[in-house]
Order: sequence, then C-alpha cells, then structure tokens
Amino acid sequence: VSRADGCGMEPYQFAKAEADARACALAAELGVPLCTLCPSMVFGPPRGRAQLSALSCELVLGWLRAERRVESRLAVDCR
Repeated sequence: VSRADGCGMEPYQFAKAEADARACALAAELGVPLCTLCPSMVFGPPRGRAQLSALSCELVLGWLRAERRVESRLAVDCR
C-alpha cells in the first residue's frame, strides 16, 4: 500500500489511487462514463544533476534526438 509520505514513487501512486477513487465516485454520482488509465511508466524530473543518467532521462533524450526507437508505452511525464 502506497503512502502519501512514502519514498520513491509512493506519493504518486497514493495520489493516483485517491484521484481515481474520487473520480469514480463523482462519475457514479453524475451518471457519466469514466475511464482511468494506469501508466506503465511515470517520468519525472531528476532529483539532482547526478541523476541525469536515470533511465527516464536516457529514454526521453534518445527519443528527442532520434537515437532511440520510440516504444509503444503508456507513459506519463510529470516534469
């Protein structure tokens, strides 16, 4: 179970689960259809200059420079 004050990706996972639950409740209340997505990858800003070699940075830079084939992934970039 993710926590709002957890380490790593836990705050994102917690917020995503909370937002999905609230959106589902509101959609049911209003009688409207709703579809939520669960991305397989979440990109965010590096936590410091030393992390510029992180996988997400390498992937995005490779795509932008046409050095890497763009893969079909359900991804969210929250930079």
